[in-house]
Amino acid sequence: MSEQPATVKAFFTRLNPGIYKRNIAAFYFIAFMTICLASVINMLQPFMLSEFLGLPTDSHGVPTGKLALVTEVVIIALVGTYGILSDRMGRRFIYGLGLLIVGIGFFITPLSRTLDVLLLTRGIYAIGAAAITAMLAIVVADYVVDEDRGKATGIMGFMNGLGAMLSALLLVKMPSILTAAGFDTITAGWYTYAGLGVMAVVSAIVAWTLLSGVKPTPSKTSESESVSMTEGARIGFAAVKDPGVALSYAASFVARPDLAIVALFIPLWVSRYGQDTLGLTAQEAVAAAGPVLACCFAASLFWAPVIGIISDRINRAGALAIALGINTLGYGLTFFVSDPTSGMMMAVMVIIGMGQVSGVITSQVLIQQQAPASQRGSIIGVFGFAGAVGIMVCSYAGGMLFDSWASYAPFVLLAVLNGIVGIWALLVMGKVRAPVSEEEAIEMEPAA
Repeated sequence: MSEQPATVKAFFTRLNPGIYKRNIAAFYFIAFMTICLASVINMLQPFMLSEFLGLPTDSHGVPTGKLALVTEVVIIALVGTYGILSDRMGRRFIYGLGLLIVGIGFFITPLSRTLDVLLLTRGIYAIGAAAITAMLAIVVADYVVDEDRGKATGIMGFMNGLGAMLSALLLVKMPSILTAAGFDTITAGWYTYAGLGVMAVVSAIVAWTLLSGVKPTPSKTSESESVSMTEGARIGFAAVKDPGVALSYAASFVARPDLAIVALFIPLWVSRYGQDTLGLTAQEAVAAAGPVLACCFAASLFWAPVIGIISDRINRAGALAIALGINTLGYGLTFFVSDPTSGMMMAVMVIIGMGQVSGVITSQVLIQQQAPASQRGSIIGVFGFAGAVGIMVCSYAGGMLFDSWASYAPFVLLAVLNGIVGIWALLVMGKVRAPVSEEEAIEMEPAA
């Protein structure tokens, strides 16, 4: 089969050589499933803590922080390794492997009757989550030319939003639906988690069969095929000398926690308010979080293509500054919310949804621009590492603040962090430029 020219278009973007429409279509489907699965495991957490572990609602914050800590410690340990391995073994193998392990994590979660066992099952889930986290940004960079990566990442964000919407509007309600149908609470939980495991395994099969098997072509001076794990990590951390890469790493630290914090603490906030103030059952209270989360995810769904186009039209550090500014506003407004089911909360969640997807997309587009193709797995692996550290720190600190200060405390923390990095982006915007490729450097050399 002859190689496909880079000018072939699919989904409004131009594809790199060797990439076909079926490859990027499969990727967008898997992006949909990835965020769907990543969101729902956190959304269902209040149900798991209340019904399987028997914990009262006023004691959910610290266990939630511990679960996030375990997840992110595992991701931190593995995400860079997966990025480097994907340069050597191919993206589809790593992506499919990650989804399979995520499925196993879902299947075994209902075995938990103590926090220690739940921490263990979450750690197994995280081994797979590290792989799919690493692959999301790398695959977009592999598949689409740089000039269109903003649009491609925007479409990916749209699919992520659809996945999150499915979680918020249907999957999080499955225990309540099943108990209403006559199943006991524990059986409803088993069926819910088993169904999620099946979804993950199906996604793994799609990854192995329909993603591209073509590895990125290294430059003549690249040693990416033989680079060791240690050398790959050195490359990723050494890249921080580039102001654009440094900014991307910081943005990953504050932007990656957005979806995790929302999916973790909005259900906890609504569940606490629903059970303690409105007198709802645990299943009803978790289900009540669905409409609140849906406002966030619907906003991110429709805003994702817009911020993607903006990222292709202006300086990418400037686009990041806009994104982090929206985040600062949205998270800061939660300070004024007393009823998490109110209309005011719905409006705030719309702003949060816009900022959330903007931060993820603009940070990914920036790191894709700054990472040379031959070092992409190593650099984006460290980018994912920074995001995992951010989720770990913000989730654990947020859990402590949730129990000791107020239900809105995790979001105020994010407002402060996003504001700091947003100011940084404005200060270095003039210094951030795409690196010159080896081929461009040769063309720019004066004739002898």
